[in-house]
Amino acid sequence: MLIVLLLGATTVAGQTPLHMIDEDTRVSNVSFRFVDSQTFDTDRLKQQIATRSPSFTERLRDRLPLFRSDPRLFDPVELQRDVARLRQFYQQNGFLSPRVDYPATQLDTLSNSIHVIFTIEEGEPVILQDAEFFTPEGEYVSTTLEGEIREEWLEFRNEIVLRVGERYTEFSQRRVEDEVRSWLRNRGYAFARVNAEAAIDEEANTADLRFELDLGPQGHISDIQVEGLESVSESIVLRELPFQEGDRFIQNELQEGQRRLFRLNLFRVALVEVPSQARSSSVSVRVRVREARLRHLSAETGYGTDVGLTGEGRWRHQNFFGGARSLTASLLAETGFGAEPGLISQAREVTIPPRRFRGQLTLRQPHLLVGGLTGTIEPFVEFRRSSRLQPPKEEDDFLGLGINARDVGLNTRLNYEILSFRHISLEHTLTRSLQFTEAQEEDPIDNGDVVVDPVDPGVTETDLFNRSILSLSGRFGQLDDFINPTEGFQTRPRIEIGLPAYSDVEYVKLSNEFSFYLPIGDESDIATRLFTGRIWPYGDSQTGLDARDRRFENRFENVLFSTGGSSDLRGWRPELAGEKEARPLVVQREIDGTIQADTVNYVFDPLGGTAKLGANIEARLPFPGLGSDWQSAVFLDAGQVNRDGDLFSFSDMRFGTGLGIRYRTPVGHLRVDLAFKLNPTSNDLRDPRETFEFENNLRDTPPSESFIRRFRLHIGIGQSF
Repeated sequence: MLIVLLLGATTVAGQTPLHMIDEDTRVSNVSFRFVDSQTFDTDRLKQQIATRSPSFTERLRDRLPLFRSDPRLFDPVELQRDVARLRQFYQQNGFLSPRVDYPATQLDTLSNSIHVIFTIEEGEPVILQDAEFFTPEGEYVSTTLEGEIREEWLEFRNEIVLRVGERYTEFSQRRVEDEVRSWLRNRGYAFARVNAEAAIDEEANTADLRFELDLGPQGHISDIQVEGLESVSESIVLRELPFQEGDRFIQNELQEGQRRLFRLNLFRVALVEVPSQARSSSVSVRVRVREARLRHLSAETGYGTDVGLTGEGRWRHQNFFGGARSLTASLLAETGFGAEPGLISQAREVTIPPRRFRGQLTLRQPHLLVGGLTGTIEPFVEFRRSSRLQPPKEEDDFLGLGINARDVGLNTRLNYEILSFRHISLEHTLTRSLQFTEAQEEDPIDNGDVVVDPVDPGVTETDLFNRSILSLSGRFGQLDDFINPTEGFQTRPRIEIGLPAYSDVEYVKLSNEFSFYLPIGDESDIATRLFTGRIWPYGDSQTGLDARDRRFENRFENVLFSTGGSSDLRGWRPELAGEKEARPLVVQREIDGTIQADTVNYVFDPLGGTAKLGANIEARLPFPGLGSDWQSAVFLDAGQVNRDGDLFSFSDMRFGTGLGIRYRTPVGHLRVDLAFKLNPTSNDLRDPRETFEFENNLRDTPPSESFIRRFRLHIGIGQSF
């Protein structure tokens, strides 16, 4: 039996005395009450203590006898340590006399579980009152500097002084020390030392900071030592460094050089540092590396409601014939299997999820003529099933997967990296494309349940043509995290030109995507995105599109804009939020030497557009009751595409809204969104078969509209944008 002397005889009205706790008492919950104010959220406070309540997953497992986890047993000694931890945490964060106790803690004898409730009285915070900077001799730092560097120092110092009036913490003191040290080392003071002292007035709750700066001499790089190389040439390492012998020492350039070395994927370890040495104007820099395996074989798989089951395999040689050039062979399969699972759908509704199978070789040459410029050559072959093309005849169907397009081509690309994740790319793609689809009449005739070409139902139309596309794109902006941003902005402009030489697809396409992220708390942020785009076909392409020539429309099937899907306009299937038409899916069969065509289903066919406008706003918030790996989301999406490039009309804008759940996994956020169409068109709520029959005078009554079609469930990996 545990003797809970530390808990004393504290009781709660209507509850059992806490001295009845024993060694089997479990922790059911941990919560906090605040007497005067609350500075920190409860998730951060829970990170400071050892007493834990069961997680959401553990609570769920406890309901399943075969999967029950070990209970969270209550430890009164650990509770006392938690009180001390919380007090220390508050003191480190500028609260001199916090009061932490647990008088409201409740014991449930029926389940032998305890709800630990910490009561916290923060008290008045310590306010930063002054910050001064001196040399070891007691002089102001500004009096020892001259010229341009003195002006830069005064500007930098004033930025720090502006923080006076904020709450003082030990972390903020160390942060200023680091900022000052980095500022000096980025101006040549490689051996600068910074020490700080805080004078705290406990009666006035104020703090005065005094920084002592020992600058040392301004230095230049005298030599660069490279250690740890085995098969990689030293010249490869030296060329990636943004500095050389004789340059003025700049700390940021050492960090940039280290980042560039990692980007080569040749090294498991890459450190660029200043080794221990005498303080002088000559600075020796050391580069330490440990080589990685040069050959890699990898595979990955995933799932999304839009594309179904996906998989990709890669073989890569990281130093192909030296020079840090890489050769990668990859196979991609977007199978479409399991896509559109109909979790919220009509039972007889069928979709055509896209399929794509691609094989390619990628030869990449870094440091092409100048640092930061990379050249890539990429031959490829790709088989696709596009929902915008008619299905193929059965004997032309690739493995029975509905493949109706094949592309063979070559990509060449120049990419110049300005800063990390910010670049400009110039790319040319030369493609030989073949589309093979089943021929049908422009105005289908009624042949019972069969819609076929009345002349030759077995004919297959093919279109063999060339694409020569030149594109210029960029990615610019400033984000706190380019993989999972919560603050900052970025813009991604792009221009494509279908060149008149050796190309049967002629157009100019402009687009830009602007994203903005704003934090609204420690665990919350708002993400917004705006997309605009316009296509101007010219030459034969314009003539063909103006005439509604199906052949030219098919050639533009991966050029035209569309809207809808889990990362665009939620509430709609991919590409189906714009203009669309109902059509039958036909499969050809030969029986006793006679070709027959059986209609197996009906679908909506997206027509695409030459202009697009889209907007998204999403609030990402903590998920109540769950840990920091969980998030909830509230979103509003809008979008429209116009077939003829007309001016955008608000009345034609589609809107979708809904709620989502995010869970952080090692490969990205698992995302589940339930979306609701706010203003769907009639076809968005109708069955495609009924719509086709009504539009072709095969039925007298208009198609019915189903309210359940307003809902759409989206599942995927990664943030929406």
